[in-house]
Amino acid sequence: KPKNQIWAGSSMECEAYYSQISNDSYMSHFDVEVTYRMQRSSVPGPYCSRAEYNFLQRPKPKKYGIAFFASNCGAKNRRDEIVKELMQYVPVDSFGRCLHNKEMPGGDGGVFSKWNLI
Repeated sequence: KPKNQIWAGSSMECEAYYSQISNDSYMSHFDVEVTYRMQRSSVPGPYCSRAEYNFLQRPKPKKYGIAFFASNCGAKNRRDEIVKELMQYVPVDSFGRCLHNKEMPGGDGGVFSKWNLI
C-alpha cells in the first residue's frame, strides 16, 4: 500500500457470508472499517443513505402497512423467521420471493411512498 494512502474495508453483508470481516488479522490491513456493525465500525454504513432518509425527522404516515422485499429465502440472519412472526401481529405485504403474498403494482407502484419498508 502506498505510504500516504488510506484503505477502507467496506461490507454491507454479515460475517456469516463473509467471515473475513470478523477476522481481526484480515481487517488490520485497513485503516477504516465501514460496515453496518455500529459498535465496531470506524464509520457506520447502514443499508440506506442519509440522502434518501432524514433520520431526525418524524416519519410521515403511510397509506399502507409494511412492505418486505427479499429474494434470498435462506438468509443466515433469519430475517424470514422474524418477518413471519411479525406477520402474525400486523399486515406485511411481501413482494419478493420470500414469504411472497403480494404482486408488485405496475412500475414501482409508489411502494416507497405508500408503504413502510423493512
